[in-house]
Amino acid sequence: MAKEKIDDEFYRNLGRAVRVARSAAGKSQEDLAEHIDVTCQQIQKYESGKNRIPVKHLVSFSDYLEVPLSQLITPAIEDIQFQALAIQFGAREFHALMEAWVCLKDRPARAALVNLVKCMASLVR
Repeated sequence: MAKEKIDDEFYRNLGRAVRVARSAAGKSQEDLAEHIDVTCQQIQKYESGKNRIPVKHLVSFSDYLEVPLSQLITPAIEDIQFQALAIQFGAREFHALMEAWVCLKDRPARAALVNLVKCMASLVR
């Protein structure tokens, strides 16, 4: 039973790493599903850790998302911290934020957005 819990945690972490890499690459679950010819529901199950991801799909994800395979399997401490932040935001909010950020190409606009968020955060304190 203890091994099962370890496996479950591994696959949840693996799915989370795929979700964060996908969001950071500006790709949707639909994009990823289409790339490996599976349903969007299957991607959701991979990202939640409910289904195990076949190695051939992991290799394909790595190539498509332009991240090293090792980053998906054993993320660096910075990636783990980034994933923890993503969890705090909640899946939908974080995904929407990442998609909007990727669409925003203008550096001054990005800087203004960061300043706006910092100002809003200081008002909440």
